[in-house]
Amino acid sequence: MQSRDIAFLIELFHSTLMTRDQILALGGYWHSIVRLNTRLRLLLSGGYLVRHTLPFHRQSIYGLGPEACPIVATALSSDLDTVRRQARVGQSPQFTEHTLRIVDVKIAFAT
Repeated sequence: MQSRDIAFLIELFHSTLMTRDQILALGGYWHSIVRLNTRLRLLLSGGYLVRHTLPFHRQSIYGLGPEACPIVATALSSDLDTVRRQARVGQSPQFTEHTLRIVDVKIAFAT
């Protein structure tokens, strides 16, 4: 686990959900799609990320996986149960779409 992985997991925790394009647009983590895809695959296989595929969205959507929760809790000096509870994703398509739009606003302010 690299320091940029931990920084990304913390960012994902605060955002709840992100698409690959949003992760790339935030910058500071990975600067090419090939490297990002490789890293996402590794984080997925290790249980640090979960991937959601939704019929109304063209890209996979990533959230915090169970293996990432202790890392994020330690990095934020937070309670593990609190991190686990906040990392859960709602089932509503409206929640998902709303969350992704919030990340878009965050990206717009960052650029």
